[in-house]
Amino acid sequence: MLLALYDGKAYDDVLEQVTAPVAAPDPVEPEDFQAAVERPRSATSSLHPC
Repeated sequence: MLLALYDGKAYDDVLEQVTAPVAAPDPVEPEDFQAAVERPRSATSSLHPC
């Protein structure tokens, strides 16, 4: 991600490229720990600044 930003790519484009492949298909309930355990793992974790 940092190298892409350094190369001049737009932040939103880089964020989409990194998070789109691992985005949850449905809304995620932060308090639902059972659902979190059942979700597949990914190598990417990110926070969206919304």
